[in-house]
Amino acid sequence: MACAKPIADMLHAWMQSQRQMVPEWSAIAKELDYNLKRWNALVRYFDNAYLPIDNNWIENQIKPEAIGR
Repeated sequence: MACAKPIADMLHAWMQSQRQMVPEWSAIAKELDYNLKRWNALVRYFDNAYLPIDNNWIENQIKPEAIGR
């Protein structure tokens, strides 16, 4: 996790700088906005070592229920 935080910080700064350069109406702007709005949730695992970086485990647990609908 110690190695991941500086990389995440650089990614965040890069995304913010790129967002300033793309047109409002572009698909890239929409994608950057989507990710920037959810940034705090993405990096929450840095503050708590018990949180997983992804939710794959839980998604795999509920997948059989979702497919059976």
